[in-house]
Amino acid sequence: YGSARIVSPIFKPEYYEKEAFVTLDFADLAQPIEKEKTGLMRLYGLKYNLDDRRLVGFTRDISVITDEQYQALPRPTKISQFPADLYRYKGLEYSGLYEDGWMAKDAYLKLGASHPGQVLRFKGFVPDTPKFRADGVDVTISINEKPTEIVNLKVGDFTLTRLIKEPASITSISLHFSSAEPYGTDDPRAMSAFIEELSIDDIPDFASLQQITNQAGNKFSLKAVDPDGWIAKSAAFKTPAFSDFRVLKVDLEMPGWAPLASNTLAVSLNGKRFQTAEVQKATYQSLYLPLLPNRENEVVLDSSNAFALPKETRERSFLVKNISVDAVSPTDLFTRGWHRSGYLFTIAGADADGWVDKHLALNFPATKRFTTAVVTLVRYPSKGDMTVTQSVSGRPDSSTILPLEEKVRLTVPLATDRDTDASLSTTRAYPLGAPDTRVRSFRIVDIDFQ
Repeated sequence: YGSARIVSPIFKPEYYEKEAFVTLDFADLAQPIEKEKTGLMRLYGLKYNLDDRRLVGFTRDISVITDEQYQALPRPTKISQFPADLYRYKGLEYSGLYEDGWMAKDAYLKLGASHPGQVLRFKGFVPDTPKFRADGVDVTISINEKPTEIVNLKVGDFTLTRLIKEPASITSISLHFSSAEPYGTDDPRAMSAFIEELSIDDIPDFASLQQITNQAGNKFSLKAVDPDGWIAKSAAFKTPAFSDFRVLKVDLEMPGWAPLASNTLAVSLNGKRFQTAEVQKATYQSLYLPLLPNRENEVVLDSSNAFALPKETRERSFLVKNISVDAVSPTDLFTRGWHRSGYLFTIAGADADGWVDKHLALNFPATKRFTTAVVTLVRYPSKGDMTVTQSVSGRPDSSTILPLEEKVRLTVPLATDRDTDASLSTTRAYPLGAPDTRVRSFRIVDIDFQ
């Protein structure tokens, strides 16, 4: 879709009669050029094309360069002007972009060099189409081929930030959207979002955090957090009350020059201990904190030690490299053990996209709000039947045959006075298929409660 600038891996040409040949295969069928007829041209011969050529696209340049020339190509660390930035930087590799800044369902770009601690910033907006207005659109950002969490974007403006944790001389950014829709009646292109800015930054943007408000206009409250991102031995974040379930993501750095080998971080959420981590120096710690809907949420970070900053009198414990509030996708909710109601449970054995390799373990805390957990799953599309064994604490095991290409709902009764342990297991697993190298059995589609 759109235009592209693509560079192949290093290759050797084929030789025939002492001549070197390179073959380009676009893996697509050539199609006639569709040109709309207007005016008097619509009187006759509407079924005939004016141009009988069959093409897969148009090319502006095909060149052969050395690896040294490729590495030396100028690459930006920020694009925000379309189509000017696409023309200006000859080393900017990209695909899936329209030249006016709109994106298709999948897109990728290769920006300039990046190092750990920098932040990828993606600003844009989702078009106001009926489907996006109802369900939003899920997006996954991958940095150097490593996917980050799935986020659900609503219609309108958005800003996403992701911490870069590995160095790269060429930073590869992939953007995958769950859907793309035509925007308006005059433009048939399928669009997922518009890029206002895609950049690699060094400084945490707390100004953006302070601009986040709920429907009543209430903002974040920060305690013992400096404007440059350093936090004291004890720091706190107080969020406004949001009407829906959201996730606060905080990326912290324990600098390599710190005089401590490690620092213990205790995280409390709404007065209860949520997580404890031993953070080694010269590493990064990412915190994912579920924000319960319709109430303020308070996050407290308590460190075991604080140390003096170089050439300063301040003593601090960690450096906040990135902080954001996202509305995550339903899949990302249940694979982390979160429910949109705010009920939290434990899940083990499921990948970020819900796939399971033979065994899934669940633990549901005692609750008076719900009586039943409903687990919806679908099996791998193999020829043979697949049987799943369901185990629930205090109850005999039961087996269910998973039919082909059908969703199956399994129920787990919950207790009011004790935790409920449950598991789903099978004996078979199958390769998911290239380029995915995983071997999996079934996929969790949803976990809901009644």
